[in-house]
Amino acid sequence: MKAQFVREAAKYVLAEIVMRGEIKRGEVKRISGLGERTARELTSQLESEELIKSKSHRAPLRFHIGNINR
Repeated sequence: MKAQFVREAAKYVLAEIVMRGEIKRGEVKRISGLGERTARELTSQLESEELIKSKSHRAPLRFHIGNINR
């Protein structure tokens, strides 16, 4: 159940990144409606699945365009 809710929240985060080009890491919590820890886990999951990328742990999150050609 929790995994499905996190997956549901991910689509809102990804949509926001696509529309705006990038978002601050702290905005994942607001956009997703998740708690702070779960929002960080979601961010890590999206990065590990190579759906989003960031130049550092403090840099904004961006859509991983390289994913399109796979």
